[in-house]
Amino acid sequence: MRRAPNDPFGYNFLGYLYLQLHAYNEAIPVLKKAVSLNPDNCYAYSKLAEAYAHLYTTTAPGDGNRSGYKALSLEGLKKAENMATRDPRRVARLKEELQRKGIY
Repeated sequence: MRRAPNDPFGYNFLGYLYLQLHAYNEAIPVLKKAVSLNPDNCYAYSKLAEAYAHLYTTTAPGDGNRSGYKALSLEGLKKAENMATRDPRRVARLKEELQRKGIY
């Protein structure tokens, strides 16, 4: 990312790595940066939806942030679905994951 700070690929990949480490709060700003560099970034939106979905499922039901995480997860799904460059398989997998988590 030092060599190409305006290339969203590096941010996509770092966000993916954070998700693999279950570091969801760290993944979110990185993926938001990827979206800011390329607003037509289906991958970043789908990964943002995943991160928010994980936060939703790991947050206590009485926590005020929980409903916000659900809304942000659904927003990421909607944006990924509406991308001109969307990947139908990625969107289908995301829908399945959100269904498993009781979000979609």
